[in-house]
Amino acid sequence: MLIKPFYLLLSFFLLFSVNLYSNGFADAWEDLNSLEDADKNFRFDEVTDLLVEELSGLSFDEIGDLLPSSWGSSRSGDSLFVTAGLLRYSQSNNPHRLIVIMAFNQGDPVLYRTEVVRSRRIDRNDTLAVDVNVGYGNDKGDGDLPIPLNVGYDGISLLEMPDIYIHKYLYRIVYSRDQNYRNLYNDKLQKRVVGLYKTVKNYDSAFECYNFISTLTSDNGRLGITTWNIERRDGRNNFYGVIGKIVDDERFVTQLTDSHRSIEDAQRASLDHSNWYGAVYYDIVEKEIEGEMVYTLLGYNAYDSFVKVRLTDVLTFSQDRKPLFNTPLFSMPDGYYSRLIYKYSQRANMMLRYDKERNRIVMDNLSPQESYFEGDRRYYGPDFSHNALIFENNRWVYYDEVDLRNR
Repeated sequence: MLIKPFYLLLSFFLLFSVNLYSNGFADAWEDLNSLEDADKNFRFDEVTDLLVEELSGLSFDEIGDLLPSSWGSSRSGDSLFVTAGLLRYSQSNNPHRLIVIMAFNQGDPVLYRTEVVRSRRIDRNDTLAVDVNVGYGNDKGDGDLPIPLNVGYDGISLLEMPDIYIHKYLYRIVYSRDQNYRNLYNDKLQKRVVGLYKTVKNYDSAFECYNFISTLTSDNGRLGITTWNIERRDGRNNFYGVIGKIVDDERFVTQLTDSHRSIEDAQRASLDHSNWYGAVYYDIVEKEIEGEMVYTLLGYNAYDSFVKVRLTDVLTFSQDRKPLFNTPLFSMPDGYYSRLIYKYSQRANMMLRYDKERNRIVMDNLSPQESYFEGDRRYYGPDFSHNALIFENNRWVYYDEVDLRNR
């Protein structure tokens, strides 16, 4: 019986993979570092998957035996162990890759992966020692005192994470299948985010290292808005947010309570932090109106299994520095609105963005697939025409049928 070339090649590949990784992650990592840049990209996921597999169930002391000699590590008592390694690339246009392992006194270790902007050329044969320094706070992560993590080499910073437990709880929320555990970790996450807003000097870069959440900051770094969502079993989404504002040397931090499903006449409703139309914000536009800073927010709401939402909202502050979402800043053909909510099919994608060059917010126009779907937002999507909100006389004024082509 003849062996087909495909199966022969597959058998060779599997045999090669087993031989490559037969001596564990430490050897696989060193082999990975010796490859050309393109081969590193090809093998990276396989090697990190091997790391995850070998880490499962290991104690602090056992993790140390698993690691390559080029990795650096730091330990905080019996509750926290952190180690990190750098995958170096030869070509100057390829960023290095940093992997950080965070092991806690309970549960499996947590991974953090990021690309590192190159500050200088590192030859692949250089001996690289990664130094990890873990700040000391509430080691168990149950309070709100941040525990910073810094990773670097030769005085060059690779990663500055202001609170290691924020990443831990985000990681647990994203990768846990148990809704009760996700809710538990989310409660802890909110407390840590509030704690970080209360302690950092400036908001402009405090949250930029974290995945799975969105943080926007004002131009002066004294306003920060962090938002995220958690999908429920029924396909709906809950939204969470924290706003921090620095006035002089005082910090005002407020949690947002999502009420988007129970708000009547949501586009005209006067809202505040206690009944917020939940969204993950992805852009902020600052305008000064009559001496007061007004922030226009662009956001996304995954909504449910059939419909998703893009929206514009307006943030201002009360006399006691509490967030308000009650400014009718949008001038539409039928009156003024406090926010604009665009619902459309989960199968479609809607463009809604700020055009800074022309000082306008531009968007796709939404229409039903067929006329008999009129009003049923499950069947709405872009129709290849566009609208805009142009800032005029301290208002966002609506214009339809706008030409977005460059002239």
